[in-house]
Amino acid sequence: CIGCKQCTWAAPETFQLDEEYGRARVKVQWGEDEDNIREAIDLCPVDCIYFVQRKQVALLEYVMKGCKR
Repeated sequence: CIGCKQCTWAAPETFQLDEEYGRARVKVQWGEDEDNIREAIDLCPVDCIYFVQRKQVALLEYVMKGCKR
């Protein structure tokens, strides 16, 4: 993430900017309808947002616990 804020504008209930690191982060999984989330993904200039099916969210969150952000 380069902090362009495109995703936060397209899907503000799903993404927020982490001021400390200057990067966007998911604040609520599925905070928006799927069309807004897909628009946010499409707008990302560095392709760092990936679509995850709802049934995969718990596994992803578990795996991401150990990642430095």
